[in-house]
Amino acid sequence: MTCPKCAKDIVGNFSFCPHCGNPITPETIRPTETITPAKNNRRKKLILVILGISAIAATIAALFFLTPIKEKNTGQSTKTQEKNTINSQQSVETTERVGLHNNYGLLKGLTWDQEIEFGIFQMPKTGQKVLNYKSIDIYDTQSRRFKDGEVEVLKWIIDRAPAKFLQTPPKAVVSICCEEMAQFGPRGADTAVAYASGPYMLIGNGLFEGGWFSGKNSLDEKVAIFFHEYTHTMQYWYVHEKYIKEKKVSTSELSVQSTLVFDFARYVGWTQDIHSMGNHVETNEGETLKFWKFYSTDWALPEERKKEATSDYAATYPTEDEAESFGFFIAGQPQMLSEKRKEYVSTFLGENPEKFIAGVIPQFPKSERLQFNDENFTKEQRGKLEKSGKKQVDRMQWAVGKSVSFNPVFSFYNGELPKREFSVDEPFISTVLDHKEVYAYGIYSYENKKYLYSILDFTGAVGYSYKPESPIVTVLVYE
Repeated sequence: MTCPKCAKDIVGNFSFCPHCGNPITPETIRPTETITPAKNNRRKKLILVILGISAIAATIAALFFLTPIKEKNTGQSTKTQEKNTINSQQSVETTERVGLHNNYGLLKGLTWDQEIEFGIFQMPKTGQKVLNYKSIDIYDTQSRRFKDGEVEVLKWIIDRAPAKFLQTPPKAVVSICCEEMAQFGPRGADTAVAYASGPYMLIGNGLFEGGWFSGKNSLDEKVAIFFHEYTHTMQYWYVHEKYIKEKKVSTSELSVQSTLVFDFARYVGWTQDIHSMGNHVETNEGETLKFWKFYSTDWALPEERKKEATSDYAATYPTEDEAESFGFFIAGQPQMLSEKRKEYVSTFLGENPEKFIAGVIPQFPKSERLQFNDENFTKEQRGKLEKSGKKQVDRMQWAVGKSVSFNPVFSFYNGELPKREFSVDEPFISTVLDHKEVYAYGIYSYENKKYLYSILDFTGAVGYSYKPESPIVTVLVYE
């Protein structure tokens, strides 16, 4: 047995400790444990393993949420503590998946007064509920009432929503004038197509009539725009509960507070730069109450990975990269995504990209919207379709990029259209015109619509005072 006072071994029956004289009673006796060097080493290893597991858990928690901490005197300098914290937060592999925290029920239950504290859009008093469609409340306001056919367009778009998205719908989709939308959006939102503020989706003229883009948005593009903003509301639902409880939710800080953004960003290759933003002291009549330390987390996409982003805009923020990825995927444009982004979205939704592509006009990867008059080139094919009783109902047009030549674009559409269940009326043919322009067209069908695809390449053309610098793809839809 061992003396509880001096911790020395006692051999024999004694009523007191022969080493220190401490009285020994049955209640104070503890058995002697003999630890050999080998056992001691094993114990040390076990302790180190336990400490290692604890450190990993603490690292993952720290990666998620950089919380204000009360300053304690631990014997370390503030700079040393700060450096150790930052190093541990950066130690997790960037490909590691982290937990998602869906707080839909908690956030949806907040009152408008509570949402004001988060700087979230407030429904105007003139807001009028038009309908509830698939658990999504749709409102219009005095500043912008729905026009004929627009609600039907919204319903058609919502019908494309994957089941995973419908489980956590926006609190409301609100039709609002662009000037009013600008109160809750960034600079330039007065011409915005749509905008998300916390759990609310705001839609303006731009979604239906064009804006930021030249010309009207096609139906397929409306889907990509709508679910881009829908994704921002999803990011809000995935804000971690700690920020809600501390009333520190900020719709401008979703890249840090949303576990959905965090999960996506780490998975597709964004990196974090975590640094101290300084200290803050709370006082009460001169008495120091708390000493807080603030950290800032900036995301960066390494230069070699920027080409993997869905667009130049998406390469600036992980919130936008994620929204673009989900928007394009659901709109049937998975070819716009890198393999990692496609894999992430597919896994999150539990859906294969092939589910969304049937009958969707494919957009050449990295191409951008364009307004170019090509009527002189498509006149003959358009006349043929119009004589058959068809009427043009939609139009899409893109510039595919300066570094892209005609042949890859021609091959892309020849190979992509059959995958999307388009049937061939007239296969693609190409020809060189009088001024060395390269022109190709094909006519395809899907269900009751006809599609005139044309590709124009002016890069080798002569006799033009101005000419586009990359091939142009135009798709005219007839019904």
